[in-house]
Amino acid sequence: MLRVKDIIKKLKIFKGNKIPIEIKTPAIATYIQTSSIRRTARILLEIHRSRKYQSGTG
Repeated sequence: MLRVKDIIKKLKIFKGNKIPIEIKTPAIATYIQTSSIRRTARILLEIHRSRKYQSGTG
């Protein structure tokens, strides 16, 4: 069975490579669950901040 990440790569949904697929995949899942771009952006920003804080760069 294919994983979501593999399906996204196979369908070639995203053309640019600025943002890694590891971030795009949860973004899609979050958007599907919340149906709101604004809420999705807020959630992803918090995830990004927490990861930055945990890695010691923030």
